[in-house]
Amino acid sequence: MIGIFIGLIILVVIMVMVYKISNYDRIVNMILGCFLTIVILGLFIPSIIIPLTGGLGKNYGTVNQIGYLTNFSEKGIIWKTYEGELQKGVGEQATAEKSFAFSATDKDVIEKLRPYLGSKHRLQLKCRQWVCMPFSRGDTDKEVVDVQVYNSFK
Repeated sequence: MIGIFIGLIILVVIMVMVYKISNYDRIVNMILGCFLTIVILGLFIPSIIIPLTGGLGKNYGTVNQIGYLTNFSEKGIIWKTYEGELQKGVGEQATAEKSFAFSATDKDVIEKLRPYLGSKHRLQLKCRQWVCMPFSRGDTDKEVVDVQVYNSFK
């Protein structure tokens, strides 16, 4: 999405440069106005509407991840979602491995996850991966759809 905004900025700069060089010719102004309208309608508006209305490709992929729940917090001003992290490794390996970030919106999933924050229970998260996650679903591209306790240590 950032690439779209950068491309839009470059196009606007080029159009302004052509506009300044053209000595305000009426036909060039009309052509540039039409071109700017097409660019805004064709690039800018879809880049905002697609994430707001449902995203792209909720069936892009599935992810199964096992680890310890180390972070789980509620975020959002308009759409409240829960964002969390799983630590994948154990012991010294845990510090070397990158944590797995996920989002949760389903109330049943949220209630299943809450008791395991900071516990010694390993969880298996089944996630739906999106190409472009809608804003109402969270910050990451992975949405948790099921939680299972993988095993526990005593």
